[in-house]
Amino acid sequence: MPACALSDRKGVLDLLIGGLKGGLRYSEHVEGDNKAIYQNACILVDRRDCLEDSRYSPGRSASWSKVTCRTRDTFVIAGIAYNRNKFDGIYLARRKEGGLLYAERSRTALRRHHSATWRRGQRSRSQPLTKKIRKPKAQWLKPERLVDVKYRAATGEGKVRHPSFEGLREEL
Repeated sequence: MPACALSDRKGVLDLLIGGLKGGLRYSEHVEGDNKAIYQNACILVDRRDCLEDSRYSPGRSASWSKVTCRTRDTFVIAGIAYNRNKFDGIYLARRKEGGLLYAERSRTALRRHHSATWRRGQRSRSQPLTKKIRKPKAQWLKPERLVDVKYRAATGEGKVRHPSFEGLREEL
């Protein structure tokens, strides 16, 4: 495949999909401060010094940087996940329609000492979730703790994809 400039590739792409209806859209080329642009939209950002002369090459390269959007939200801790009696994350829930709906499990950044604290005081005999889920090794908690979580996207059911623990919240 012969190499061609970014502007040429984008011109061809615009001709191919520019007028299509549906989920696929062509985005105009935007130049400027990448940080400011990223704050307003999630886009594929390339190195500024490579705008016109960067060539397409399959695979990863230093010429392009994929930027993914992350949304931050507050969730209720519904339970603690265990794998062979080893701490394996927290079960997240969100308040909706007067109840708690399961949102997903976050495995990142929560320290073991947090789980020991929660096991002592906040344990619950039953799931606090409105719609029960099957997690046989879970330890359910009273919905008294909030956490901030970043995630990439949410499904139609309200479950989050790729959640990462950002910190505990004080208020409920």
